[in-house]
Amino acid sequence: ARGGAAFPSFTVLYARRPIRGERTMARRMLVAGGALATLRSAAGVVLKVRDEDPCACRNWMDTYATTGVKCGMTNEYYFATRQHALPEYSLGDFNGLKDEFCLRFFEAINDDYCINVNMGVDRGQWCFVDAACPSLAGGDKVNGQVSWKMCSPEKDRMLRQYDPPALAKLATEQHLELGLMNKMSYPLSGYKWKYVSGFWGATLDELTSVQDVLPGATVDQVKDFLRPRWGKRDRDIDDEMKKDLLSIFNSGVPTTFDTAKDNHPPHVIVHGKTVYVVIPNYKPSLLCVFGCQH
Repeated sequence: ARGGAAFPSFTVLYARRPIRGERTMARRMLVAGGALATLRSAAGVVLKVRDEDPCACRNWMDTYATTGVKCGMTNEYYFATRQHALPEYSLGDFNGLKDEFCLRFFEAINDDYCINVNMGVDRGQWCFVDAACPSLAGGDKVNGQVSWKMCSPEKDRMLRQYDPPALAKLATEQHLELGLMNKMSYPLSGYKWKYVSGFWGATLDELTSVQDVLPGATVDQVKDFLRPRWGKRDRDIDDEMKKDLLSIFNSGVPTTFDTAKDNHPPHVIVHGKTVYVVIPNYKPSLLCVFGCQH
């Protein structure tokens, strides 16, 4: 692994490619349903798909598959463009982002939770709604069928409301890649982790077991892999940085830190006093390394 000891148990890939059959089957189910408000399971149970409230968040996969909305026309590329809307003819300029962000993330989400507008400084979270929704809270119309709105924790299910273990579980259940999903769920700090880890007093000494998360790996292998990305416990932190980090600590909102220049995993997620690491692997895994509740 770059920047650390060789770690043969890790295949450092940023994203899990979805199983083709899973996405194809889900899309066909949704498209076949069209404008229907419900789908019927094989057992005859009626499954609710949409709330009749026009301001209720829409299913992401369904929206892209049935309403003419193209991924990239709204906030999907905001982190790169700083724009909330792009004309369809310009989407080809961003084909380098399409596979990772559209095909393997936004278009693969068979759910209706709210996602970060930005990957970086917190700009809130958003979702698609019916065009009839009168309360977009800063959002805008996309086409005759769909608008997008800014979400609120009082009314909507937001990914940032999931703690890191719950988010990791959701990513696994929905076949989404945790290395990207955590950045589209939580604010991303501008500080590299090795320069701020001392603020949390975080060391790797508390890491005593990895088998539940990384079968076949040893604790020493994981420590050797992470150590170059970890700072000294007694590193000096200036007053401005301390103020920023204290705000993160007190916010109660999980926050992500990059550990490498390429911004790929491993990522560190802090939640209060607890420090987690998103470990790169074929299926990135979440490992609690400091302040863990055993």
